[in-house]
Formats: sequence, structure tokens, C-alpha cells
Amino acid sequence: MTIVTGQFDRLTESDGVPILVSCHCGQTFQTGDEFAGRRTKCPDCGRQLVIAQAITTVAPPTPQPSRKENDETETSTRAIASLIFGLTSFLCLFMTGIPAIILGGLAISDIKKSQGRLRGKWLAVFGVLLGMLGSTAVTLLIATPAFRWIREDHFQSQCHANLGRIGHAIHQFQWDRGRFPAAAITDRQGKPLLSWRVAILPFLGKEEAALYEEFRLDEPWDSIHNATLIQRMPVVFACPDEPERPRGTTIYQALVGRNAMFTGARKGIKIDEVTDGTSSTIMLAEAAKSVIWTAPDELTRGGNATSWGFGSRHSGSFNTLFADGSVRFIPVTIAPVSLVDMTTRNGGEVVTPPF
Repeated sequence: MTIVTGQFDRLTESDGVPILVSCHCGQTFQTGDEFAGRRTKCPDCGRQLVIAQAITTVAPPTPQPSRKENDETETSTRAIASLIFGLTSFLCLFMTGIPAIILGGLAISDIKKSQGRLRGKWLAVFGVLLGMLGSTAVTLLIATPAFRWIREDHFQSQCHANLGRIGHAIHQFQWDRGRFPAAAITDRQGKPLLSWRVAILPFLGKEEAALYEEFRLDEPWDSIHNATLIQRMPVVFACPDEPERPRGTTIYQALVGRNAMFTGARKGIKIDEVTDGTSSTIMLAEAAKSVIWTAPDELTRGGNATSWGFGSRHSGSFNTLFADGSVRFIPVTIAPVSLVDMTTRNGGEVVTPPF
């Protein structure tokens, strides 16, 4: 092999990749790659030759070790934990329900970032859903009785306030007229026309007083004119715990009897006729059956001495308005004799609290 000299410099370490040049005469020589593409002559035969480009051999890439198959399909431990906590949330409520939601969210995030290495997305999704359902459903089951108790307590308090306002109006009537209202507004022959509830309207407020002026007091409650006012019953006569109650009806009714606070006479009794004491005598009470508020339809003692028809939707008790204007809850478990003693104004009974 001959190295070209003359117009080509001799190759050195820095000359780069050597190029082999062959002639048809059999002569072979080498030169540096900086002469690639130039023309030269064969030193033996003088033939014109073109120096070809150098061929650089590229080393094949080093094979990278492939990931193991089990690494690519590994199940997220957070997803598994989320599912387990979600299932137990129906027993442990928030103690496992909230961790199930948190772990499920973290697992879903990890799976998205793993580029296929982690799996278990649906385990995490179900864990989150079960955690939410378990915490919410069981909490509602526990909260419902508490909510019902709060609701009933609110209704009892509102009902208590209604009767207190009615009692205040009755005493205003008594101070103004010198006696309590009669059970009914009557005609000259003593025929009941309208309830005592209509009679106390002027003492309830301005709106109620204006409504009172619209009544024709010489006509019965169901006359053509007075019947049009039934639907305008003041809210104070409506027990809030009676949502199914027909409009214009009330369960706040007077006790009417010979020895009761309402006697059925044309005129009401005077306060000094309550010899048993106003704080021991029931004047009004909640009734089991509602009546039209303008109608002279009240509670009366039935064939049984203890049967007055008391009742309400309040749990375990019914509201009563005493002659002194106080409102009290009477438990349904009260002794019948004690209840009867409180319905008379002049029986001479000794009423023993609590009631």
C-alpha cells in the first residue's frame, strides 16, 4: 500500500479518518479525509482519480435492559387500601371513610404519573365512592333522629309561643271587659254563632283587629259572608306540627263545661270565679281533632269523666294554656284523676305538680 505524497500531506494522528484510494492499474494508496472530493493522479499510471468520501462506522446503540413485566402491572397499594377503608366506612363512618377518599385520590394521581407501571385505578375509584357513601349514609341514619328531635323541639316551642300569645289576648279581653270571653258569640236567643277565637281578634294585633271588623257578628260562622273569612285564619291559631291540617282549621280549643273555664253561657266568667286558682286550671288545650277556627266547636267532657279529647302530634305530650296565661306541656302519662282536677275552676281539688 502506497501513501500519496506531493500535493497531499502525510497523515498524522489529527488528520482524521484515512481514505483508501484504488486505481484500475492496481495501485492503492490512502490519504486524509480533508482531501475527500478532490482530484488526484495515480502515481503509477497517471490516471485522474476522485477521492471518495470517508465512510464512518456508527457503533450500534447499547441495548437497554427492559423493565420486568411485573413492574409494569404492579397494583397500587394505595388503591387497595382505599378500597378496604371504603368497605369498612359503613361500620366506622368518618374514621375510615375520609382515609378511603384521600388514599383513593392519591392512588389515582400516582397511577396517572406512573406511565403504565401502576394499575388499580378502578379500585381507587370504588374506594372513594364507598368512602363517600359509607360516611354519608350512616351519618344520615344517625343524624335523622337528632334532626327529628330538633324539629319537634322547634315546633313545640313555636306552638308554646302561639298559645302564650292567645293567653295574653284573652287576659287583655278580661282586663278590658271585666270577664273572660264566652265560649261563643251568640245571638239574642243564646244561639252560638262564632267562636271565642273571633272575639279575641282585636287583642291579637292590628291585622287581626282589621279582620275582626270584617265579620258580621250577628250571622253564624258559615253564613255566606262569614264563610269567606275562614281561609284567612291567623297563623297564631295554627299548630306548626300539623302540616296535613286542612286550611282554616285549628286544634287550639277551649274546655267547655259547667265547672270549666268556659261554661257555654252568653257571658264569660269573672276571674274571681276561678276559686281553684288560675295557675291550676286549664283554659285551652290542644285537641286530637281539628275544627274550623270560626265555628263555636270546642272540647267538652264525654261520657267518661276523663274523656276531653286532648291530643297532639307532639311526642309524648300536649300543650295546655292555663287561666293565668302560662303554657305547659302535659305528658300523656299523667294520671287521669290529676288531669280532671285541672279542668275544673271551682272543684276544690288540690293539684300536685309536676304536670
